[in-house]
Amino acid sequence: MNDPDLLIPLAAIIFGSLMFLIPIAAFSLRFAAKPLVEAMKSWREGQGGGEHVQIVKERVAFLEQRLELMEDHLGRLDEAHDFDKRLQRGQPAPAVIEAIDD
Repeated sequence: MNDPDLLIPLAAIIFGSLMFLIPIAAFSLRFAAKPLVEAMKSWREGQGGGEHVQIVKERVAFLEQRLELMEDHLGRLDEAHDFDKRLQRGQPAPAVIEAIDD
């Protein structure tokens, strides 16, 4: 057993066989674990995880829509405020100046 001439081919055979056995073991483990993963997924959905996530997504979409509407409304309020300031100073609005020039 101490003979190095015997250890080199033995190591080559072992490592050569592992080159094929490791991928086979990985595929076997994947197919063996698939039912377990699916069971865990269905259990989490049964706990309300799937429904809860859908409700949160709908609420976020609603809030994003409301935020866009508020930003649009705020922009119109800024324009109206600028128009009021011009009127108070006695300056005509740019649209009125263009209408007078035409």
